[in-house]
Amino acid sequence: MQTTNSRSLHLLIQNLLSFVLSWYYNQRYRNLTLEPGVQIAGRIKLSGSVKVIIKSGTRLRKRNHFFGEGKIAIGSNCLLNGCSIGCYEQVEIADRCLISDCYILDTDYHNVDPTARHDSLSPSGVRPISIGQNVWVGTGARVLKGVNIGENSVVGLGCIVRRNVPANVVVIGNPERIVKHLQLQRSNILVEMP
Repeated sequence: MQTTNSRSLHLLIQNLLSFVLSWYYNQRYRNLTLEPGVQIAGRIKLSGSVKVIIKSGTRLRKRNHFFGEGKIAIGSNCLLNGCSIGCYEQVEIADRCLISDCYILDTDYHNVDPTARHDSLSPSGVRPISIGQNVWVGTGARVLKGVNIGENSVVGLGCIVRRNVPANVVVIGNPERIVKHLQLQRSNILVEMP
């Protein structure tokens, strides 16, 4: 009986704290939209003029940093666990994604051409990123400009993703390479394919 009561009390306190933190961050950052039901058990930092929309049911743990001048849209029921997202155009993360403490960057930040390196960033240095539904981006991974990651895929620990990743695969390494193909079973559970 006490265990049930203590769990209920813990859940009530967690929900109340999340509500207060959502209100606080919505007041602090006018360019941040947190839909009702976003659960915050960490910190949020916005830098620059980036606009961030986080849909209901998404959980934020650790310190999540959003920066740049673009628009970041995060779907519902995701988990952001200490990620850094640099956005100068657009980063879209679909529903039910697991985003670990990784970097997602839609820009080079500087021109590659040595004669223009200190000039304003050229348009070729920025390309949007799209992450499909139910994608898991592992710890230490880097998702670079212009990448599209297909639904249900997994980006492994420390992986550097610089090309598009198809749906239902596991990628690892630098550069990324496919090491497993995943297939949906009738029960909508992913399994490894030999």
